[in-house]
Amino acid sequence: MEMEKYKPVMTLVLLQFTVAGVTLFTKAAFMDGLSPAVFVVYRHAIATLFICPISFFFTWRKASKPSLGVRGFWWVAFTAVIGVTESERLFFAGIDLSSSSMASATTNLVPAVKITVHCSDHLYTTSWTCFMATVASFLMALALGNTDLHSWELDSSLKLSCCIYSGLQLAVLFFLQAWCVSRKGPLFSALFNPLSTVIVTFFGALYLKEKTYLGSLLGALAIILGLYIVLWGKSEDYQEEATDLKLQDEHTNLSQLLIGDKAFRSSELLEPLLM
Repeated sequence: MEMEKYKPVMTLVLLQFTVAGVTLFTKAAFMDGLSPAVFVVYRHAIATLFICPISFFFTWRKASKPSLGVRGFWWVAFTAVIGVTESERLFFAGIDLSSSSMASATTNLVPAVKITVHCSDHLYTTSWTCFMATVASFLMALALGNTDLHSWELDSSLKLSCCIYSGLQLAVLFFLQAWCVSRKGPLFSALFNPLSTVIVTFFGALYLKEKTYLGSLLGALAIILGLYIVLWGKSEDYQEEATDLKLQDEHTNLSQLLIGDKAFRSSELLEPLLM
């Protein structure tokens, strides 16, 4: 039971190492000539090919088949296009145009506007998200002018291995992050984001020979500090909401219904945000 308590923490730490690996890997591949827009398509396509058969196998074995429903389908589609495809395209374009450490630091701004889709079957939701993101990123790449076959060629082992690793990492990231959010909430998950920035800054300077300037370090520090201030403020809001729920519980017997209506936040309210 004690080990079960720390599983989300260990999972999130491991995920940040894999995220840092993608950032460093893609920077090297972009320096080798890989297009960021094309890379996003390959990444999503490989993630889809990896996760969909697994999802189909486990869904087929279930007596009660999961379903997104119309509302859930549109939320997943919206997340795949805006929260995944477009955000990744801009992020990897930033890596291509700047340093990997600076691009990694700016990802700490994302949790303030993060979109989360709630679904009990994380594997099923992940497969749909990857598939829709593949279609959206492909259309986006064509719209950006990647219409000739030469721009889609993976003519080096670095480009090929980068796409394969990043695709597998994306599928695992979606699934494990959804699981951690369901257990601890999005704010707790966001606490670990700066770890990848530290890893990328160190190994980027060591292996990619990126120059680290004082101004860049101060800017990254300011972003990370701002992230934790926002998270602290949100945790205060949730504590106030928890107090309100307790006061309502004293006057009514509807506490279970109230928590059920806010099932996503209940996990955050029942456990402390900071460990």
